[in-house]
Amino acid sequence: MAATKKRSRFFETRYFGFVIAAGVICLLLSGKHLTRIPDWLELRTLDIHFNLKTESGSRQIREGVIRTNQNPGVSPDIVILGIDFNSLNTFGRWPFPRYRHANLLDALSHIQNQEDRENAVLLDIFFVEPDTREAVNDALLSTSMRNNGRVFLETVLDLLPPPAGAEDEFFGRQELMYETMG
Repeated sequence: MAATKKRSRFFETRYFGFVIAAGVICLLLSGKHLTRIPDWLELRTLDIHFNLKTESGSRQIREGVIRTNQNPGVSPDIVILGIDFNSLNTFGRWPFPRYRHANLLDALSHIQNQEDRENAVLLDIFFVEPDTREAVNDALLSTSMRNNGRVFLETVLDLLPPPAGAEDEFFGRQELMYETMG
């Protein structure tokens, strides 16, 4: 009588599929926490998406004639100045000193033809703490904002008031900027 070898229930399809799925999930979770690959992939995907969304091109048809194609969903009136690796290599570590922002606002203010100037500048940066490098940088930024006359700052809008006694901590620095701008 020949002995038939019976396979373990562990290797049956319905059970082994769960084992493979659990192994893949564990591998993905450990890969997310032990490597920077998922973060890198996410950043690259966002870069590609942004580039495709804002894609525009131009080509020269003949001497002095250039045809420009621009994404109709993106207004040419809006310019976003992002802080990328080139900015960090050029200007140093983030956060930049306040005089860097002041220099940008001054450059915009000194555009020769005031009709070609920006209508508004939104600084999407919280200036909630004093500049730790040099106090004069706060004064330079405040003066540049006043001279530009078209600057808006990021602010905190919340339906709930801050905890008792924390108002100064949360809003003190911005209130000082508003007071000096007024």
